[in-house]
Amino acid sequence: MGSLSLEEAAEKARTSKVDIWRAIREGRLSARRTDDGGFAIDPAELFRVFETQRPEQPRSSIFSHRGRSNDPAKVLRDMEKARRGLAELSRGPPLASAAANAPPLKASVS
Repeated sequence: MGSLSLEEAAEKARTSKVDIWRAIREGRLSARRTDDGGFAIDPAELFRVFETQRPEQPRSSIFSHRGRSNDPAKVLRDMEKARRGLAELSRGPPLASAAANAPPLKASVS
Protein backbone atom coordinates (compact mmCIF):
# COMPACT_ATOMS: atom_id res chain seq x y z
CA MET A 1 0.00 0.00 0.00
CA GLY A 2 1.35 3.43 -0.92
CA SER A 3 1.08 6.58 1.09
CA LEU A 4 -2.27 8.02 2.09
CA SER A 5 -3.70 11.51 1.71
CA LEU A 6 -5.05 13.32 4.76
CA GLU A 7 -8.62 12.33 3.83
CA GLU A 8 -7.68 8.68 3.17
CA ALA A 9 -5.77 8.52 6.44
CA ALA A 10 -8.77 9.88 8.35
CA GLU A 11 -11.02 7.25 6.77
CA LYS A 12 -8.60 4.39 7.48
CA ALA A 13 -8.05 5.48 11.09
CA ARG A 14 -11.78 6.24 11.52
CA THR A 15 -11.10 9.72 12.81
CA SER A 16 -11.34 13.25 11.47
CA LYS A 17 -8.98 15.02 9.09
CA VAL A 18 -8.47 17.61 11.83
CA ASP A 19 -7.24 14.91 14.25
CA ILE A 20 -4.76 13.65 11.63
CA TRP A 21 -3.60 17.20 10.85
CA ARG A 22 -3.12 18.00 14.55
CA ALA A 23 -1.06 14.84 15.04
CA ILE A 24 1.17 15.91 12.15
CA ARG A 25 1.46 19.48 13.45
CA GLU A 26 2.27 18.28 16.99
CA GLY A 27 4.94 15.89 15.68
CA ARG A 28 3.17 12.71 16.80
CA LEU A 29 2.61 11.57 13.21
CA SER A 30 5.25 11.96 10.54
CA ALA A 31 4.16 12.87 7.02
CA ARG A 32 5.71 14.52 4.02
CA ARG A 33 4.27 17.39 2.02
CA THR A 34 3.16 16.66 -1.51
CA ASP A 35 3.68 18.98 -4.49
CA ASP A 36 0.07 20.15 -4.25
CA GLY A 37 0.45 21.12 -0.55
CA GLY A 38 -1.26 18.03 0.84
CA PHE A 39 0.26 15.29 2.96
CA ALA A 40 1.57 11.83 2.15
CA ILE A 41 1.20 9.58 5.19
CA ASP A 42 2.71 6.13 5.52
CA PRO A 43 -0.02 3.67 6.64
CA ALA A 44 2.30 1.97 9.15
CA GLU A 45 3.03 5.37 10.72
CA LEU A 46 -0.68 6.19 10.75
CA PHE A 47 -1.61 2.97 12.54
CA ARG A 48 1.24 3.43 15.01
CA VAL A 49 -0.42 6.66 16.17
CA PHE A 50 -4.09 5.91 15.54
CA GLU A 51 -5.38 2.49 16.49
CA THR A 52 -8.24 1.50 14.23
CA GLN A 53 -11.46 0.13 15.63
CA ARG A 54 -12.33 -3.48 14.97
CA PRO A 55 -15.06 -3.98 12.34
CA GLU A 56 -17.56 -5.17 14.99
CA GLN A 57 -17.20 -1.90 16.91
CA PRO A 58 -19.57 0.81 15.67
CA ARG A 59 -18.00 4.03 14.56
CA SER A 60 -18.42 6.82 17.09
CA SER A 61 -20.90 9.52 16.25
CA ILE A 62 -22.35 12.44 18.12
CA PHE A 63 -25.70 10.72 17.56
CA SER A 64 -24.77 7.23 18.77
CA HIS A 65 -23.78 7.68 22.38
CA ARG A 66 -25.22 8.89 25.66
CA GLY A 67 -28.69 7.74 24.68
CA ARG A 68 -29.01 10.06 21.72
CA SER A 69 -31.01 9.04 18.69
CA ASN A 70 -29.66 7.95 15.31
CA ASP A 71 -32.93 9.06 13.68
CA PRO A 72 -32.21 12.24 11.66
CA ALA A 73 -35.86 13.37 11.87
CA LYS A 74 -35.81 13.14 15.68
CA VAL A 75 -32.49 14.97 15.82
CA LEU A 76 -33.94 17.78 13.69
CA ARG A 77 -37.06 17.95 15.89
CA ASP A 78 -34.88 18.14 19.01
CA MET A 79 -32.75 20.87 17.45
CA GLU A 80 -35.86 22.89 16.53
CA LYS A 81 -37.23 22.47 20.06
CA ALA A 82 -33.93 23.70 21.52
CA ARG A 83 -33.88 26.66 19.10
CA ARG A 84 -37.41 27.67 20.13
CA GLY A 85 -36.45 27.39 23.79
CA LEU A 86 -33.42 29.63 23.28
CA ALA A 87 -35.51 32.16 21.35
CA GLU A 88 -38.02 32.24 24.20
CA LEU A 89 -35.25 32.79 26.75
CA SER A 90 -33.76 35.61 24.71
CA ARG A 91 -37.09 37.51 24.81
CA GLY A 92 -36.71 37.93 28.56
CA PRO A 93 -38.89 36.98 31.50
CA PRO A 94 -42.65 36.62 31.11
CA LEU A 95 -44.70 39.77 31.77
CA ALA A 96 -46.02 38.52 35.14
CA SER A 97 -42.49 37.88 36.33
CA ALA A 98 -41.35 41.30 35.12
CA ALA A 99 -44.25 42.98 36.96
CA ALA A 100 -43.40 41.15 40.16
CA ASN A 101 -39.86 42.49 39.97
CA ALA A 102 -40.89 46.08 39.17
CA PRO A 103 -40.52 48.74 41.87
CA PRO A 104 -43.73 49.51 43.78
CA LEU A 105 -45.91 52.39 42.61
CA LYS A 106 -46.01 55.47 44.87
CA ALA A 107 -49.44 56.31 46.23
CA SER A 108 -50.66 59.77 45.39
CA VAL A 109 -52.18 61.91 48.11
CA SER A 110 -55.12 64.17 47.17
